[in-house]
Amino acid sequence: MLRISYPRRKNKKDLEPDVPTVDVPQGWGKFLDVVRVDFVCPAEHTLLGEKFDCEIRIYVIQKAGRGVPVITLLAKVGKFNNHLQEALDEFQKVWESNDNACQKSNRNLRSSQLGSKFDNETNTRTLVTSNWNPWKFMQQTKSYWFYGYNGGLTEPPCSYFLHWRIIDTPIELSEEQLQQMKQLIMTNRDPINCKYTSVHNQYGSFARPLQDSSRLLIHRCTCREYLSDSLRDLTGLRTCPAGAESLWMPNPRDLKPSAKNLIGTSGEQEEDP
Repeated sequence: MLRISYPRRKNKKDLEPDVPTVDVPQGWGKFLDVVRVDFVCPAEHTLLGEKFDCEIRIYVIQKAGRGVPVITLLAKVGKFNNHLQEALDEFQKVWESNDNACQKSNRNLRSSQLGSKFDNETNTRTLVTSNWNPWKFMQQTKSYWFYGYNGGLTEPPCSYFLHWRIIDTPIELSEEQLQQMKQLIMTNRDPINCKYTSVHNQYGSFARPLQDSSRLLIHRCTCREYLSDSLRDLTGLRTCPAGAESLWMPNPRDLKPSAKNLIGTSGEQEEDP
């Protein structure tokens, strides 16, 4: 996977570093900091049986010990995505720096001038920044509503402490961008030992196999539960009227989902809807 990590603030009142924040519904507390963003290809969730080319996971830190919300955007091949390309360009710089280090047999070469580092985690390339804002993707989906369930990490040790929130409307990326992401993941080399870091299988996939979601309790948040801040300010309403979802939501499909409608790969821990 590709990863962007954000520096941590000591407390909420600190103005620096100025990292992206989010207000997670259902009493999580206002303006939680984003701690990292992962780019995974192919996606490790399906929605209503549909498979996706990638997913973008936005991890949010919460200090009260309740767990970690993971807001996940699904992505499919379509139009060129300018905001995604900004991140890919920086990952490309890291890839080129690592590749040059190996070509020159310079084991000590680093990319500090790029503000980047290489993770010790297998199959992960990491950037450290506070400037790139993942929430710009929400402007593309035009949706704030999701499917939610409790689960765990999709990589070892697969610990259960995540609260998955799968946004119901995908974003798009071009075929060229998809291939660039795969190339960055599959051909990256550790600048220390020059070994390839990817653990993809013979089919070029890095994803954990899909798990049966029938043992999960999955809830569906719609405009009947909440409206975005901008819609509240515009309309004076906190929720939309029952039966009017199609007027408020870009993707109001499946308003009463069963567990089989969303296949999550992250675990089997249940959550009350």
